[in-house]
Amino acid sequence: MIILIVSVCACLTLTFSDWDKIGIGAIGLISSLATILLIFLNPQEKYLSHQNSGNDYLALRNEARIFLEYELSKLNENDLIAKIKELNSKRDALNKHPFPILERTYNNAKHQIEVQNISILYR
Repeated sequence: MIILIVSVCACLTLTFSDWDKIGIGAIGLISSLATILLIFLNPQEKYLSHQNSGNDYLALRNEARIFLEYELSKLNENDLIAKIKELNSKRDALNKHPFPILERTYNNAKHQIEVQNISILYR
């Protein structure tokens, strides 16, 4: 966005000076293309949707952690099954609208989950 502002200011400045029209047209074209890309790609909306999705997964993870650490030993078998089904349905609802994730990011998250699960098992 800063590049767009600078290019528009440069284009306006050069318009009122005696600079070559080709240079003014090139800067105007570049700023126009960058504006079109920002409008159609809409990075802010993608950022917010990824952030909201991450927050939903974090809430589900915290709920599962509380279940494992505090509720697991206190519930009977039927209640355990119901709670597991509830957590599973929440996860399935989150997975209905997945966002593309880089493989490196996925592997890092998977590793952190596995490490956390191992540490819970050996407490």
